[in-house]
Amino acid sequence: MFAINRLILIYSYKAHHFQELRLNGHTNLNGVNGAGKTTLLRLLPLFFGASPRSLVLKSRVTDSFIKHYLPRESSYIIFEYQRDKQTCIVVIYARNEDSVCYRFIDKPFNMADFTETHSDGSVVPISCLHLKKHFHSSQHRVHLSDQLNTSEYRSVIQNSGIKKELRNLPVRYSFGNGSGGQRLKDMEKIVSGMLNRFTDFTELRAMLVSCIDEQRDTIELGVNPDTLTTWYKEYRAFEKVEKERLKAASLTQLSSNLAQTTDNLAQLQQRLRLLSERTQQQEQTHQKNLKELGQQGERLREEWQDNEQAIRSSLAQTKADLNQHERDKNRLEQEQANWQLATGNNKILINASY
Repeated sequence: MFAINRLILIYSYKAHHFQELRLNGHTNLNGVNGAGKTTLLRLLPLFFGASPRSLVLKSRVTDSFIKHYLPRESSYIIFEYQRDKQTCIVVIYARNEDSVCYRFIDKPFNMADFTETHSDGSVVPISCLHLKKHFHSSQHRVHLSDQLNTSEYRSVIQNSGIKKELRNLPVRYSFGNGSGGQRLKDMEKIVSGMLNRFTDFTELRAMLVSCIDEQRDTIELGVNPDTLTTWYKEYRAFEKVEKERLKAASLTQLSSNLAQTTDNLAQLQQRLRLLSERTQQQEQTHQKNLKELGQQGERLREEWQDNEQAIRSSLAQTKADLNQHERDKNRLEQEQANWQLATGNNKILINASY
């Protein structure tokens, strides 16, 4: 089985940090914007021989690949991968400010192989200038390849276009069965296209031509010409659709906004209907209360009129009684005066008789 086990970054784009991304199972990358998720994933095509420069051209990174990923002598990008029962690593570091170099090492990754402990107890990465000497020490008797440039490394890992002096390396380090002649030519372009979700048609065409040219004597094209014509037309149609992707996205957004606006209007309409029903109910209640108040006022007016009539009748009777009593009083007073006068006259007559 051939597989990439993990990606290790030592003092890379995050200064003084050791980072490890396991690739031999399901891995979930999450974090806030700018945390470095995409920056980390862009390194995967590097394992298959992608040009370091191409990894930053299509990204937001403004520095060169070396300044961004390998800014120090102690900066490393390391891939640990599996070749059947063999586990080995490829170490990538900056030879100078302009070039990246690669080394294959026939052993699994161990952090202790790339660090040293100072007298104060601090553990720091070793300089890439001392890497070969470090692995050739008595404690690290393992096979270590010479420094390779990007083109040489790509030919080894893909087992394609090997120079004469490098012919022994693919058997030991290629990602395919080097001894069986399996090749992974242009694999870095395929992986880059997968990660970028697209690739240039010119690159795809170049890959196909290269594959056909390499297998000119054995390849058989069992495809009907009409099918090829259909594929070509479908690809051209796909290109036209891709050109309209932004418009389609804009229309999709507009459609979403329209649906949202329609939903908002429907909610407003529902609220307006409920408000109208509530207003009608309140108006009916007020009308009912007003009618009841009017009826109550009419009853009070009638009662007041009845009471007023009764009071007036009682007042008239009282006045009549008062007049009668006044007449009786005057009569009695007159009788009293008359009696007193008569009594006085009788007294005079009596005295005269004596």
